Amino acid sequence: MLKYIKIFFIYGIVFICQFLTLDNTCSRAQTHSLNDALHKLRSTDVKLRQDAVDFILERRGQIVAKAMSVAENYSDNNRLNVNSANLKAEYKHREVAMTSYQVLGEIKAYDSIPFLVKNLNSKGPYPYDRLAVSSPPPWNEHHPAAYALIDFGTASVEPLLDRVFEGVSNDEVRLAATVLASVHGKHAAQVVVTSRAGELNGPKSRNTTEIRDLLLNYIKLSLIIQATQFITNEHEVISNYDILQLDDEDSKIRLRLLNSIARERRELISGLQFIVRDWAAARGVGPHAAMSAIVLLGELHATEAIPLLTRHLAFKNPDSENLPQKEFRALDYPSVNSLVRIGSVSLPLILKNDDIDSDPFVARLTGAIYKEILGKEIAIELLQSLKNPDDSSLNTNIDKIFGRVLNP
Repeated sequence: MLKYIKIFFIYGIVFICQFLTLDNTCSRAQTHSLNDALHKLRSTDVKLRQDAVDFILERRGQIVAKAMSVAENYSDNNRLNVNSANLKAEYKHREVAMTSYQVLGEIKAYDSIPFLVKNLNSKGPYPYDRLAVSSPPPWNEHHPAAYALIDFGTASVEPLLDRVFEGVSNDEVRLAATVLASVHGKHAAQVVVTSRAGELNGPKSRNTTEIRDLLLNYIKLSLIIQATQFITNEHEVISNYDILQLDDEDSKIRLRLLNSIARERRELISGLQFIVRDWAAARGVGPHAAMSAIVLLGELHATEAIPLLTRHLAFKNPDSENLPQKEFRALDYPSVNSLVRIGSVSLPLILKNDDIDSDPFVARLTGAIYKEILGKEIAIELLQSLKNPDDSSLNTNIDKIFGRVLNP
């Protein structure tokens, strides 16, 4: 009997060692895969670069799909009943859903915008002792879907307005007003709403004028919410994470997963920026590799890369010289295209670009970005409102861009 116990004990030790080795191997493989993709992006081989792009976008797509699935599965539990006998379970459901909304915001999952707009009024969890008091929870915890939409900037505006003008509750109109005011500022948000209402022939469920006036009123009274990164370097992260843990009941596991996903995204964006810098410094990186990195920065909506993309506005698609072209197309310039993808958050930074005054072509590209993101009418309104009598340099840039918006 003792012999069999010893044999069982030895096999147990071997199994544990193999499991730990496998876990470490998976961790190294996951890290290696990302590093390998960044290495392939530097290649002159078109197939290798495309494999890297596909890997990065597929990895992101898997995370987005899981986060949306978890939030959808728990969306039926978003109407908290204070008198419910199962209050604790309902609180947990909201908490799990909120983590998924945070993931979508952290990785700038713009393809989730229709889903977030549909769930605009979803409420996050809050401590039990706040249920009976007037002090509300933090805005980002109380309205996680709306908060994510603010982080997405102008990309969320059109689908949000479409839903509001179809007819929604007053609470949803109020949340939409906060998103619009936070994205555009109150003045530009009012211009956007008035313009959109004017385009509509008739309402589906409520009077267009009534909805417009309600939105405008809420915008005037709205808070301006600044979307900030949830993640800090103090939170625990792991290399070998499993996205299936996103609906785990343990909040520590979900928080660790959220931080790990965000950390990986930051490392990827940093690696892509190094590729562009190495190309600019002629350190063995070709223009096609730089273009792939710039395109990915736009696809990932990498706000961290706005200064870098602004410095390389005039970098042109190296293949466009071989294509027939009769007129100027701003989107032939990868940095322009990526800044448009990133959206309105890029506008204040590109407006301060010193090259606007000295280089008419940079002014032309900057004007194209404003027009692509905002539309001609709103771009003109916004530029006029930004003039500052105490900042001659800013005013000069605005004048140069303004002319290019009117006459590209």
